[in-house]
Amino acid sequence: MKKIFQPFLARIALFALLISGALHAQSPAQVRIIPGETKFVADGFGVVAAIALDEPSPFRVFTLDDPWRLVVDFPTLDWNGLTPDIVADTPALQALRFGQFTRDWSRLVFDLNQPLALSEVEFDTTTNSLHLRLSPVSASAFAAQAGAPAGVEWQVNTPLDIQGEAGLPIVAIDAGHGGVDPGAIRGYVLEKDLTLVVAQELRTALLATGRYRVAMIRETDTFVSLRDRVRLARAAGAHVLLSLHANTAERGRARGTSVYNLSDEASDAETAAIVEFENRADLLAGIDLDGEEDLIAEILVDMAQRETNLLSENLGAMLSDSLLAVLDSGAKSRHRWAGFRVLKAPDIPSVLLELGFMSTPGDLEDMQSETWRAALNAQIIATLDAWFVQMAETRALMRN
Repeated sequence: MKKIFQPFLARIALFALLISGALHAQSPAQVRIIPGETKFVADGFGVVAAIALDEPSPFRVFTLDDPWRLVVDFPTLDWNGLTPDIVADTPALQALRFGQFTRDWSRLVFDLNQPLALSEVEFDTTTNSLHLRLSPVSASAFAAQAGAPAGVEWQVNTPLDIQGEAGLPIVAIDAGHGGVDPGAIRGYVLEKDLTLVVAQELRTALLATGRYRVAMIRETDTFVSLRDRVRLARAAGAHVLLSLHANTAERGRARGTSVYNLSDEASDAETAAIVEFENRADLLAGIDLDGEEDLIAEILVDMAQRETNLLSENLGAMLSDSLLAVLDSGAKSRHRWAGFRVLKAPDIPSVLLELGFMSTPGDLEDMQSETWRAALNAQIIATLDAWFVQMAETRALMRN
């Protein structure tokens, strides 16, 4: 048996076609995608695709609505050599993202310029290629057929490894984006890579003080949903959550670091655009958790939330002043407010730090500079030192 073919007649969703009858046990080595043999070709108003691997692999493929997306999952792949511009000459495909999705699965997410239904799915075990045909359908027909198959796990949660001596305050460091979600992109520089480098260096610097323990929300290039970033920090017993990101601006010459606290309304138009981008991370990675339970309603009363917000705002003000004085003297203020999902832990003071603008050459150069990052981390640590003293005093006053 050379090929496994699946015509789609009703609901167009294929879950984990494990092809166990045709394929034998997987090699212990990681399956590798072969970019030179991976093709996406216009087929009238549709698309014919071939995703080439170096050996047979299980897979699953399905479509998602609002926005129109095609999702293809494989067990963990080696992506070396694959670039998003591989779909540039296929008008029906708007963009491609790929990377690690959960501990066990890698994911490709294709943004579609029009509603396209899967009409054929075929794995050729002779060439080790997954062949897909996408055909135009109406928006209503696409919506009726779209959806993740039952049993797809969005995230495999494992407890965070907490480093440092017991009894010290725990700082949770959240390197923004990761895995299938690259974040902002500037040339060959990805936001997910910048934030991970800063997070790893900050961890090292915090541990070197001997005053903190550290919990990394992600330590490698993996995807973690926005909801799970908060839950992982809470499960680790974090005393504070620092979420690291990098901006990009489509217009103008915005520059410099910014510190954000939680608010229902964005403090300015620039912030509103950033929030929309950051809060869509889960959706763009192929999941939508808007219908999930409200974390704030789930676990804490309003009074405790107000205390957390006050402590968060104190930290945000102190950190923005510190960074402004040392790294960003040309700006009037870098303390802002916005509804970032990752700041919604009701019992953990949290701030989101935008390191700079990848669209501004000077900022991008700074973020790639080890010297600049060391200065940044020194200011973060000095601020945390002062804030933990102030936090104890504030809590004592609030509870008297």
